[in-house]
Amino acid sequence: MNFLRFLTTKLFFRNFAIAIIIGIFIILGAFIWLRIFTHHNQTISVPDLTGLSIEDVQIITDSKNLRFEITDSIFYKELPRGSVAKQNPKPGSN
Repeated sequence: MNFLRFLTTKLFFRNFAIAIIIGIFIILGAFIWLRIFTHHNQTISVPDLTGLSIEDVQIITDSKNLRFEITDSIFYKELPRGSVAKQNPKPGSN
């Protein structure tokens, strides 16, 4: 019964209110930080990099604040050595 009586004291209500207020500030802060961090509603069109050399890809991606990653190397007779054969995401996507 002491616990149930404690739930009706001023000390409990004051601490509960403080916890609610701190929780609200944490949630609002997280939403504000996520909006800033994720650049909500800002898109960039992916350039077509197929057939370009790695140096050209570096120049294009640096100018658009993008990054690239080489995941595999393959051989195509139709493409010069060291050029991009496929890309993901596809060119023109946002």
